[in-house]
Amino acid sequence: MTFDEFLANIKNKFKQYDSVGLIDEMSVYEDALYAIKSLGLLVLEKNSTVVQIKNGKGKLPSGFSKLVSAIKCTPYEYECEDEPERILQSSYMSAVKDIKRTEWNGCNPCDETYSEEIIVENIYFHGKRKAHIKYNNPLYLKLATHVNKNMCEKECPNLKIKECPYEISIKGNTIYTNFKEGTIYITYKGLEEDDDGMVIIPESIMGHVEKYVNAYVSSELMFQMLANSDNTTNEQTLYGELLRQVGEYKALAVTELKFKGMDRAINKYKKVIKKEFNSFNF
Repeated sequence: MTFDEFLANIKNKFKQYDSVGLIDEMSVYEDALYAIKSLGLLVLEKNSTVVQIKNGKGKLPSGFSKLVSAIKCTPYEYECEDEPERILQSSYMSAVKDIKRTEWNGCNPCDETYSEEIIVENIYFHGKRKAHIKYNNPLYLKLATHVNKNMCEKECPNLKIKECPYEISIKGNTIYTNFKEGTIYITYKGLEEDDDGMVIIPESIMGHVEKYVNAYVSSELMFQMLANSDNTTNEQTLYGELLRQVGEYKALAVTELKFKGMDRAINKYKKVIKKEFNSFNF
């Protein structure tokens, strides 16, 4: 569910308050983001993006949680399926990144096989047009000494980098560097986002995740309204009921997400067994 769809549900739920402008959209977004993040690692997905560094810092995605890897790279080629002026006019776009490895042999038969990693950013624009931005010279960045290692996944290769002259540190949703300008390709664990960079409300089979986020945001809205008005008994009763729902739906959401994680593990195990069986059968 996109945030716009979620916001529409909240406004419909609190029509009386929305009609007089008492619902702040940014506050609703921040409360929804907090509720989703409170579910922990269970809702995180592996994502990637390209971060532009200006004046020694860059903005991370709002759904960022843990760093998987960070690579400094250099843009060297741009391809566009249509005229750049026309294709860049659209505000609807999404980006998919991938790392491709190119290998070749030297002219001398004794030479080793050389390889080069190229990061390709595919940008999809409104109207099914597509552009490609290619980056080369990938270099794993060193983490600054004061960086909280809990911000990184255990397998993060940057934890082992000691000699690189380029350093990064992360605070909140900002990445800081010891170089002023540049491009960083990051892989991270975080929340899924839409094309506009807004976090998507996770959907689940039983709907407990959406119900929990809705109940939490609703309880925060009601708390603000009670704190800034002459509240009635009905409003106080509604607030109490919302708090009850927050506790109930969060417990159900966590249980549902755990079973979802077990299903992923089982499916992964089945694929491994099937692969080994096919090899044995051959």
